[in-house]
Amino acid sequence: MLKHPAQSASARRGFTLMEALVAVIGIAILAVGIATVFSSISKTVKAGRRISAINGYAAVMERVLREDFTHMTREGFFVIRNEFALNRDGVPLSREALGTARPRRIDEVVFFVRGRHESARAPLDPNYTTRAGVARVYYGHGEKMLEGTTGFSTPFLDEANDEPSLRLGVSDGTQFGIGDANPNFYAGDWTLLRHVTLLKTPEPFPANTRPPLGVPPGNIQKYADNNLQIDAQPAAAGIFRSETLIGRPVDNPSLTAGGDSGFADYSLRSEESSPLFESGLVDIATTTLSEIKNRVTTLFGIQSNLGPGGTLRVYDPTPTDVATNEDLLPNFNANSNTLFRLGPRDLADYRQDLIDSNGGSFPAPSGTPFPSRGGLQTLVEIQHAWMADALPGRSNELEWSGTYAFTTDPVVSTKWRGFQFRTLANNGSARTRMRYETTPPGYNADVFGPDAAALGPVLQAAYRADQQVIDASQFIPRCTEFIVEYSFGEADPVTNETIWYGHDADAKIATDRAGAVRWLRPEADRPTVVSTPQDQRLLEQHLRADLINGMVTENGSRDGRRIKGSPLRFPLTHYFGYADPRAVRVFDKDLDGDGIDDPNDGFDLNDDGIRDDIDGDGIYDDSWPWPKMVRITMSFADPLDQTIEETFQFVIEIPGESGI
Repeated sequence: MLKHPAQSASARRGFTLMEALVAVIGIAILAVGIATVFSSISKTVKAGRRISAINGYAAVMERVLREDFTHMTREGFFVIRNEFALNRDGVPLSREALGTARPRRIDEVVFFVRGRHESARAPLDPNYTTRAGVARVYYGHGEKMLEGTTGFSTPFLDEANDEPSLRLGVSDGTQFGIGDANPNFYAGDWTLLRHVTLLKTPEPFPANTRPPLGVPPGNIQKYADNNLQIDAQPAAAGIFRSETLIGRPVDNPSLTAGGDSGFADYSLRSEESSPLFESGLVDIATTTLSEIKNRVTTLFGIQSNLGPGGTLRVYDPTPTDVATNEDLLPNFNANSNTLFRLGPRDLADYRQDLIDSNGGSFPAPSGTPFPSRGGLQTLVEIQHAWMADALPGRSNELEWSGTYAFTTDPVVSTKWRGFQFRTLANNGSARTRMRYETTPPGYNADVFGPDAAALGPVLQAAYRADQQVIDASQFIPRCTEFIVEYSFGEADPVTNETIWYGHDADAKIATDRAGAVRWLRPEADRPTVVSTPQDQRLLEQHLRADLINGMVTENGSRDGRRIKGSPLRFPLTHYFGYADPRAVRVFDKDLDGDGIDDPNDGFDLNDDGIRDDIDGDGIYDDSWPWPKMVRITMSFADPLDQTIEETFQFVIEIPGESGI
């Protein structure tokens, strides 16, 4: 909710003029690369070297993008989200160029990389610098706050940045009463962010560690690492937003999840809440790639009777379930003697054992997890839910909810949050992005006033770091569009051109891009009877789309292909995970002709007893197909003449498997 400007005064946060200058210098250093190129463009227009300068700018962008994608690791997952700015009238470049209004893409990408990474936050003490060998990389447009509202000048770690009237491209004076005051309305004012989150777990400090900034040595709990603090800097409780909402500094149930006055005892800056990525202030998460994979892929099982014959019931919570219940599992203490973790492969093997012990068919449905054919798709959708929850802002419109107890047949339900172009349910629960500002927002008397000295050295350093980092994620200023598509390396048999997959393949919105991409899901309906190799291949292509896009694009009662019919209203997300959770080994057939019935014959992905090859590479395995290449299209407004847009496109290979 927007607050009156009078509410924004905050005497608790202030800096001296010298500290303000230090903050300015720090930000200038962080932004020098791109700022230099933009300055070069501005200075060389009159000299007739504008094109050369812009090409130089494009080279900088491409180099950074390629560097990130080159270091991508498949120990994590990869998500591409295709989205149009939510304005059916189009978004213009500026007030002076209203004729440039058109639909604009604001896609997002998140993946994980290995390398050498250092926090963008200024260390509070030279001996407390955060470095990590693994990080989450995010590309997507950010959102600025409205100047004069609460928290603008003095950013908060738990700022949700969820005001719906400040979404990208939104300007509706009738409904929101804000009109062009939205700093995120004009595309020429947008900025593409590159946000790098370091993954690092708390480490015990050596006994002789010197406290930062003169903190008493005996008060180590204030500056020691914990779930919400690393190297005396604020940290998120994980990469998933549901985890940050209920984070605690230590695993102590007596502390209220998400925020508690007791948190201050574990925070150098005496914070009382769990930091959120939406604030734009946090670039450290206390987690690992293994922990992330476990969160995405793990189910929890419980048996009424231990040993053979015990009915297995499972619980697979979605992020919504976890954030709502605040606990990972229901009745954990009561069931601890029979509770265990299992991955999708464990579940598939358990089901196969039941079939084998029952003469080749399922026993009574009450004893079989996911007994219905295709029921294992539920596992895919729950993994999608967790991967979507790793986007740093609450931008995804699809909400997943699972069961709240152990059952033999867990079901996950999906719903779209809101149905109108400018109205979303729960008042801003979706389409929000991470906060950023083009310059440190606290350059006013409230923040850098004479009362700053009363804060003490710790808070002065902490709040100065907040001012520095709030604009550190800027990658491309004036970025008016960001489009990400992908390819498995397939070629069209007629034109021999590379096939690219993405959103709005029918060019319902962006008419100038007709033929640029295809839908991953085939145009032909899923065959109900498989009697030819062509039927089987069509079925496999649908199974691939089920895995990567989910069932929300499927014909039928779930969604009626609303995504395809209304690309402006409905974004489309592509998920690339670890292994296909639907895969069941084919044991009882000699499908490869070697005279031996063994699991090497392949995997069945839809419980019809036939092995499936969804990526068409001739290998009937359980791998989750990943793209071989991505195609990135981005536009930016000329810094001197915002009636002019420049567009560049890059094709970047993804490391790992060779693709199709």
